[in-house]
Amino acid sequence: MGGGYSRRGLKRYTIGIRPRPSAGEAGAPTDRDRVAARGGAAFHQFTPLIEHSAILLERTDRRYATREELIDAFAWIDGQLALVAAPDRRFLLVDTRATTGRNDPQFEQAMAPLRRQLQANFERVAVVLRSTIGRMQVERYARDDGDVPLRAFTSYEEALGWLTKS
Repeated sequence: MGGGYSRRGLKRYTIGIRPRPSAGEAGAPTDRDRVAARGGAAFHQFTPLIEHSAILLERTDRRYATREELIDAFAWIDGQLALVAAPDRRFLLVDTRATTGRNDPQFEQAMAPLRRQLQANFERVAVVLRSTIGRMQVERYARDDGDVPLRAFTSYEEALGWLTKS
């Protein structure tokens, strides 16, 4: 344990803390590490709606530039889900209105297993979109996946109402 004095004259101690390596040095955080650590701020906002037993997952306007960013963002979501007790997360409400959708084959191929894995954690999933084309894409996902009831909406209130109906 090392010690020293701060500018105010108070004793300060460091307990086994090494300086963080600079970019390019061995052990330095990579872009992937940074995306995984701030996945919520970069791509999603995660909000438990405990009174509705739901999770609100809001997309930001940032698009996934690489497959790795997509995978890291979903790993971050999984980590956030682990912090919420199962009875408090029966339903998933995804609001994608802030971002522009993608349907290129590479993205669809990378997204499909991640989407299915996420949806498997919930009894019902509602997706809020701003366009008819986006709604058609999500309805296609619902037909293709088929495991969890999934519906697309253009209204947040309608989506939440459908999720929480008895």
